[in-house]
Amino acid sequence: MMRAGLVLLFAMVLMFSVGCAAPQYIEFVTWYPPKLKFPKGTSLAIIPKGGDPVGTDLVVRKLEKYLSLEDPDKRFKIIEREMLKDIMDERMLAETGMLDKDAEALAKMKMKGVEALLFVTVTRYKSETIQTPRKEKVTEHTSGGGAAFTRRGVTPVAGTVTQERYVDVMWYTARADVEVAFKMVNVGTAEVLVPEAASACVMEELRERVPDESAVREKAVNNCIAQFMKWVGWVGKRERFELAEPSSAEAKAANNLASQGLFPQAEQQYNIALNLAQDARARAAILYNLGLIMEAQGKFAEAKSCYEQSVTLTGGSIRAYGMGIKRVEEKILAKAQPTAGEDSGRIEDAQSQGQ
Repeated sequence: MMRAGLVLLFAMVLMFSVGCAAPQYIEFVTWYPPKLKFPKGTSLAIIPKGGDPVGTDLVVRKLEKYLSLEDPDKRFKIIEREMLKDIMDERMLAETGMLDKDAEALAKMKMKGVEALLFVTVTRYKSETIQTPRKEKVTEHTSGGGAAFTRRGVTPVAGTVTQERYVDVMWYTARADVEVAFKMVNVGTAEVLVPEAASACVMEELRERVPDESAVREKAVNNCIAQFMKWVGWVGKRERFELAEPSSAEAKAANNLASQGLFPQAEQQYNIALNLAQDARARAAILYNLGLIMEAQGKFAEAKSCYEQSVTLTGGSIRAYGMGIKRVEEKILAKAQPTAGEDSGRIEDAQSQGQ
């Protein structure tokens, strides 16, 4: 009787462990090309144009330093503004900012070796520090005598006395709000390229200490510059998806390969599992996972086909399958790819997506 009970218990534990297997995930990076395309090493002049003079000068100096010294991809060769003084009419720039429409000025720029112009205008450059008094609970422990109330009255006791009280504490919050407008001009074609304005709001809060307001402003400026760099450099989006649960040993082996990043081997194993699968939902799960493998390798058309078959087999009842179709259509439209081309680019993390 006891042996039969142990066997039943073991079977139940085994069934529970199989049914509650930990989910497996696939991770990969999809790279999106620059929205403003210039050949690598393009000669660029960065020109301040109105706005807040202090903020604009700071953004221009930081951009010049980053693009000339720190950018690992060397996208631009910075032309010093001193070299352009003989052809830059400051009055014209201040009044119109439309060098792109002045054929003579553009021709002179081209003769100087300038291939692109970047106009920078800081339209908002504010910061403030706010003081906020707050009540905070303080617990104090003091050693020495105390008293205890008993039926016989107050009895002195020895030991530690604990007291709680509220004290006034001053908190300081520094807040910076910066917005930068950019305009690029292709000197060769006179084409005007206007990326979205970059904006950032940064806050820093300290207890009983005043934050460095200028440092907070600088963080906001750096944030705006990072937003601009997305327009001229490759941006990688790190993605993580939950694999559909396997229904066979072959599908399980493919999931193991996919979760380790062995995409070509996983693709072969999924095709084996697909040829053996008979059940519609099992085939749909394998096709979905195969679509993720194709997507990870930049084979977006093949991935879309896999997702579409998964949706057909399940009647659209599983949301992740339909989302896969939409996602790869957007990647095809954006001309995304699994590598960053000739640039190293910057990677942004995306949230995990489950079934």
